[in-house]
Order: sequence, then structure tokens, then C-alpha cells
Amino acid sequence: MHTTQLESRWIPKIHQTTMLQNIIVVILGSILLAVSAQITIPLQPVPVTLQSFAALFMGMAFGPKLGAQIILAYLVEGACGIPVFANFGYGLPALLGPTGGYLFGLIPAAVLAGYLLQCGFAKYRITIFLAALAGTVALFIPGYLVLSKFVGFHNAYLFGVAPFYGVEICKLIFFTLITPFLWRQKQK
Repeated sequence: MHTTQLESRWIPKIHQTTMLQNIIVVILGSILLAVSAQITIPLQPVPVTLQSFAALFMGMAFGPKLGAQIILAYLVEGACGIPVFANFGYGLPALLGPTGGYLFGLIPAAVLAGYLLQCGFAKYRITIFLAALAGTVALFIPGYLVLSKFVGFHNAYLFGVAPFYGVEICKLIFFTLITPFLWRQKQK
């Protein structure tokens, strides 16, 4: 019996297509995250990037499970030495360094925002805003805590949270405006 016959016997064709589509989405999503990480405003020690925007987008557009898979693939790529993190960073030093908490925070950000939208938060603009805000907070908590181990709590707030208020508010407003359109397209 050929492998393809065995696969088709155990996995229905519709699931094979869905699995292939999910693999393609994960690959393309991790590439989008890598590109968004290179669009930076070089602040120290935490640069402003479009990475958090892309991570929230993954969770909100594809749901919590697929969003988390995209981000996990991205983190594994970086851990394996592919220069996908901000400023073409890579490896365990980037993941375990001062900004590593923000990288790991991408997972709960995408999962929480995606989950809330799946639970009905996509119906109203205010709840979309709150879902995106919850995802943003879920990203900043581990980022702040890890950064504070390197620079102290006060400096972690000054350099790792406060500079992002304006940028994050703009992102939240953008998500609030585009998400109803995305969800209408998803329902078709």
C-alpha cells in the first residue's frame, strides 16, 4: 500500500487540505512576523517594531490556535539561528535576553485576542478594542517582567512600557476599525 493511500485512508481529504492550508498559513505568517520585526524605531533596550501588531493580527485573523502555531514557528526559527527577530537578531541570547519576554509574550497576545474574538468580542467595536487591549497587555506583562530582571522595575517601565503608549493606542484603533471587515470576509 502506498503512503498516499494510507494517508487518505486514515485522514479524510478535507482534513488533508485543511492541514496543508494551515501549514501554508503558519509559514507565511512566520515570514510576516519576521518582516514586521525588521520595521523598527531603534529605542534601547526595547525597539518599537510592527511585530506586536503582526502577532495580534495573527490571533485575531486566524484564531488562537493557528495564531499560536504561527508565533511558535517564528520563535523556533529564531532559536534555530535564522535572523528573524528585530534588527536581524536570532538565537537563545535574543530569547533569554532583556527583550525575550516580549518575544514570548507574542503567544499569549495572539491567543487571548483571538480567543476573545471567537467568543463574540468581534460583534462590537468597543469589544474588539478590549480584545486587542487584552492581547496587548498579555504581551507587555512578560516583556516588562523579564526586562525588569535586567534593568529593575522602574527602568523597565520607563524603557519597556511607557514609550509604547502612543504606538499601541494607534494599533488598537486600527484593529478596532479593520476587524469587523476581516470577520465579515471570514464569515463568507
